Amino acid sequence: RTILSLGPLLDPELPPDVLAAVVAELESPHFRTAGGLGVATYDLLAPDFDRRRYWRGPVWANLNWLLARGLRAHGLDTEAAALERTTVRLIEAAGMREYFDPLTGDGLGSEDFSWTAAVLTDILRA
Repeated sequence: RTILSLGPLLDPELPPDVLAAVVAELESPHFRTAGGLGVATYDLLAPDFDRRRYWRGPVWANLNWLLARGLRAHGLDTEAAALERTTVRLIEAAGMREYFDPLTGDGLGSEDFSWTAAVLTDILRA
């Protein structure tokens, strides 16, 4: 289970049953913590999950943004807004970081990361 398995949300022609399955997976404990810190890039329950290793666990603001756009494209505005709020909270708490720890929200990687700033700008303008 990786964040790539959530990519079908970007397909505007996604059949309703597949949409429901993908949204259920996105909201599951495999990708979301009870604290709602965004969508992990890797299965939080997998034995090789690593919250600090690229593509093995961290949350990326740009991927949260992309998934929120997919949710909106399917009329799931409430779910999209909730994901956007968690993204804004991550950035408010840790800054314009490259990526974030999915369990604590700590900022990781580069500071003052431009795509995180761009995502925040787009979310706040919407």
